[in-house]
Amino acid sequence: MTILPNIYNVESDTLGTGVPHGSSRSPCFNKTSVYTNATMLSEFYQNLNSMRCQQELCDVTLEAYPIQGLSLEEGAVKDELNGPQHIHAHRIILSASSSYFRAMFTGGLREASQRVVPIKEVDVEVLSQLIDYMYTGRMRIEEMNVQTILATANLLQLTCVRDACARFMLELLDVTNCVGMAEFARAHACHQLAHAAQLYTKQHFVEIIDNEELLSLDKEAFYDLIQDDRITVPNEKPVMQAVLNWVNHDEQNRKMYLGELMANVRLPLLGDDYLLEKCRNDETIKKDVACLNVIIEGIHQLKLGCSSSSNDREEVNRKWFVAREPMPESQHIMIVGGQAPKAITNVDLFDPDSQLWSSCAPLPQRRCRSGVTICNGFVYTTGGFNGAQRVKSVDYYDPRTDTWRTANQMSARRSTHGMTTCHNILYAVGGFDGTTGLASSEYFEPKTGSWFPLPSMSTRRSSVGVAAIGDDIYAIGGFDGVSKQCLNSVCDFSVIHYKRKKL
Repeated sequence: MTILPNIYNVESDTLGTGVPHGSSRSPCFNKTSVYTNATMLSEFYQNLNSMRCQQELCDVTLEAYPIQGLSLEEGAVKDELNGPQHIHAHRIILSASSSYFRAMFTGGLREASQRVVPIKEVDVEVLSQLIDYMYTGRMRIEEMNVQTILATANLLQLTCVRDACARFMLELLDVTNCVGMAEFARAHACHQLAHAAQLYTKQHFVEIIDNEELLSLDKEAFYDLIQDDRITVPNEKPVMQAVLNWVNHDEQNRKMYLGELMANVRLPLLGDDYLLEKCRNDETIKKDVACLNVIIEGIHQLKLGCSSSSNDREEVNRKWFVAREPMPESQHIMIVGGQAPKAITNVDLFDPDSQLWSSCAPLPQRRCRSGVTICNGFVYTTGGFNGAQRVKSVDYYDPRTDTWRTANQMSARRSTHGMTTCHNILYAVGGFDGTTGLASSEYFEPKTGSWFPLPSMSTRRSSVGVAAIGDDIYAIGGFDGVSKQCLNSVCDFSVIHYKRKKL
């Protein structure tokens, strides 16, 4: 053991041997320092978890049963043959992690004084995993347990775990589960998942009319779906077939709703020949008077709609003649290249419906400050800065194959230029070539793969905003590199006028 010398003698008010007053070694009492232990928090939780595992200073025991099946909502039952199982924990950790437990232990409830607290209708295995999460911050989510974990996390008000499960489920979304996933998400306040699943259901309605989940919907949920104007169908035949399938799935209890549901099919749009054929040949329709009356009314409405009489047209049920407007395919936001801090090749995609980011194939070369636009379903990126120089190369992305290809390069090196598409032609406007701002512009024809010059602008413009509206292209603002100020002027270019002039 090494003993450090005493440099300050309290009794004699002198510094240690051989150190006079005024020495540079004199302590500075005004100096302060903040010490931060970067590992303390993780070590703290590791120690707490170790104490929990060894049942040290635990002040509460949670009691729960194993549950057979995925969830109680799906008819699962408690396994009471082997008795309850117990999970030891610390009230303060549970309360700090979960608003549910905080209210239980601090809100004057009887559980606040109980040593053993029953947690009803929660699977003990899932509860144990969530308690582990409260101590470790880690949670293993699998396809087989994600619904049970989400439901339990929602009960315990562990919002972050619930949302993580919702994101996991979103990756599993397909035609076999979209209907049930939408219902499940709504029941547990997972709004983004519910919206995405509902959107998927409407976009793929034709593919799910025989789906067990669709056939198992209650009457209200099924009614809301088939009367929606935004389901994607080529015509009303899949909607009528979905109604018949749903009724036949439980005919004894559902046949009373057939007429009401059939009234939500846009019957006149099917034509009288098809409707009469259904009345003659479909057994479910033939034996239901209310349904037959609805179809007869649909044929009558069709004849009124075709009548030249103004009185007849006034009696038309216009909703029956309004074609459905299919849900558009999901739109995405794409970020191409950038700086971090040097030029990068990263390409990322954001889905507003799911609120999820995903990575695409990287760029063939580093780019920042490039121009980006969409043309004929491809994403083009032009010019930019590669970390060493401004470039004039062009790459385009095919979202169907997640691949980048190279196109013919521009005539000028451009970065911070404007880029837009008009009538399936790409336009590159202004920019900076590494030396000066540019007034030049050029356009690219994807069919020929060639770039052609355009008339120059009256002002040099880098960092310029460019947009196409109708037949006109607008260059807005930017920096001219001369006045050292940003521009507030706008210039426009008429595509049609230029083509006529060129001819």
